[in-house]
Amino acid sequence: MSASCLCLRSSSGTSRPGSAETPVKSSAPATDLEGAETKGQLEESAFWETRVAPLLQQLESVPQDGTGSVEGLCRACQRLLCILGEGDLLGRKCKRRAVLLRALFQLIDVDSARLTLELAKLILALSVSGNNLLNICKLVFKISRSENNDALFQNNSIVDSLLAVLGAQDVLSAGEAALYCVGTLKFLSGNRALLAPLVSAGCVPALLRLAGRLASLAPPGHAHFAVSGHILVQLTAALRNLVDLPETRPAFLSSGGFAELCGVLQHHHGDKDVCTNAARIFSKLSSYSECCSALAGVPGCYGLFLELLRRHQKKQRADGSQTPRVLVVGGNSCDVSRSRTRPYEPYVSSVLSAEFTGFCSQCTPTGTRRSWGVGVGGPGGAPRLHAGQPDRQERRRPRAPVGGAGARDALLGLFLSYRGADTPPAGGPAEAEAEGEDVLVKLIRVLANLSIHPDVGAALASDAQCVELLLSVLELRAAEDREELVVNAAAAVNNLSFYREEGSAVRANELAVARLMLQLLLGSSRDGMLEATRVFGNLSRSRAVRDFILKNKVHQFLVTLLDSKSPDVCFSACGVLVNLTADRDKRATLREEGLIQKLLDCLRDLGPEDWQLAGLLCQTLWNSSEDGAALCFSEQEAGGLLRLLTLYLDEELMHQLNMSEDVREVHQACWELEFFPVAQRLRNRIQSQGNLLEPLGAPS
Repeated sequence: MSASCLCLRSSSGTSRPGSAETPVKSSAPATDLEGAETKGQLEESAFWETRVAPLLQQLESVPQDGTGSVEGLCRACQRLLCILGEGDLLGRKCKRRAVLLRALFQLIDVDSARLTLELAKLILALSVSGNNLLNICKLVFKISRSENNDALFQNNSIVDSLLAVLGAQDVLSAGEAALYCVGTLKFLSGNRALLAPLVSAGCVPALLRLAGRLASLAPPGHAHFAVSGHILVQLTAALRNLVDLPETRPAFLSSGGFAELCGVLQHHHGDKDVCTNAARIFSKLSSYSECCSALAGVPGCYGLFLELLRRHQKKQRADGSQTPRVLVVGGNSCDVSRSRTRPYEPYVSSVLSAEFTGFCSQCTPTGTRRSWGVGVGGPGGAPRLHAGQPDRQERRRPRAPVGGAGARDALLGLFLSYRGADTPPAGGPAEAEAEGEDVLVKLIRVLANLSIHPDVGAALASDAQCVELLLSVLELRAAEDREELVVNAAAAVNNLSFYREEGSAVRANELAVARLMLQLLLGSSRDGMLEATRVFGNLSRSRAVRDFILKNKVHQFLVTLLDSKSPDVCFSACGVLVNLTADRDKRATLREEGLIQKLLDCLRDLGPEDWQLAGLLCQTLWNSSEDGAALCFSEQEAGGLLRLLTLYLDEELMHQLNMSEDVREVHQACWELEFFPVAQRLRNRIQSQGNLLEPLGAPS
């Protein structure tokens, strides 16, 4: 770009703020203020002549092509910037600013990217505007487009200058210049080596503030709305790259970044590029629990995501880049760790369930302990039925009113749409099939996580279409080929099978579900096997399913799983076995498989590290001994169990375990609530029937 195209603003048009009119001088003697101004002018003039003028002469004496002088010119520009700062002559304060700019613009034609950046930094520091600002921003943008120039930005404060432009300029009147500035940041953020310097320079909060200003100053219908949209495409693309660094999260959390981005989505929901970039940002940040909590605090955010799914549903079959990421946000935001001891985050799940699904209008769960589920009797009472693995937390709370099903219809409509894409005709594009599967994986994860909420889960469990779609995925896919899809579908069925209300579609099809779970149980996928076992834990509350399990010898597989040495696998298997042992006619068959000894081994090996599992093992032993301890336990088994129970029921054992104080507190609560009651009653039963177990003494 030639220097002739860079229009310099005339000195007559550069009056400082507040000096548009020149005051009329009186004939009175000079006041102290006028004397101070005169003195200041003299000092500036002297500073100019002694410090600035020599450097300008050096710059002006360089040949037009700048051959062999680039290094010296760059050093001279750096020195000039420092000197102008010392003399407080940056911005529009220097009275010879036009002379300075003329000398600097004459060097623009020198073919050196490094020198151009030094010149741009100097010129921007002089607060240029209009065409001068636009042309300088264009030059910097042009340099940033080449990856070969990235190193020039790494050790140059030009990024600070660009951020100053974005913060100080009226983005609506200088929209094109702002567009080139943000475009430069977007190109630079594509280089991972530059991410840390960009974050350190404050790019993230600066871009978030700019996004908020654009959303508020140029709403839909505004004359500059289109320009605002172009800037936001580049801005969200830059943020999409920057959020790869963990250091960016505090900026989003402390500066209201989630609210700013939601405002952008609300105004520019019709812009595919803006929405896709924003969805990528949210999907990356929602991997962190603190970000999910902050996002849940933004009013209307999940309703906004749902509206995006509705609005773009038809378009996404041609370009599905946005749908999976919106679903990732929903799945992450309502995700509850599969760990049975991790505290539940009720606020995020409640807000998400209320806003994102439209099922509940107000939800305020307060508890944090996972439920063992519904059943008959209790520890030490009648044989107890156990709800296997619903990935569910018990919550004491007022019943939330059920809202409309618009969100459910939207999610299931999306499910139907991509379920069709998941089975393309012969010869269909492989990419379309992979895209359909990716969307289904994420969509089913959202449904599985949302169903943890009692109102949402009960509503989904009673929705025949939802259950039919999930079962169709399990019917048509082999776990070996589509493991993640099948495992997610099984997890969703597992959570829905927890709800036993009248009208449950899972309950109505429990034998069909059991047959599908049997196929998954016998497959090669370990995760699929674990999910199938969890589903059987819930389904086995039904007598018909318990009969199905024994008829198909599933119980043999479950007893074998107790040897896995994995707390999660053992817990899932025991969740089914405790229900099977509730039937008198099945206990003998289970004992023949060596169930009692395997339960004792599991209690000995895993009990102290997982008191919830230990309690479930004791409940299974309690159910097994309903016909009498003598019929259930051999002398050796009874003695070993008594020794274990006596050891584990001693509270001093808790203090001997090597663990942090926080973990100890959780373990103590599990020991008191879920292990101690049933273990104590089991010990009392064995001791009370001890005379039946004692061998006869030798005759005298």
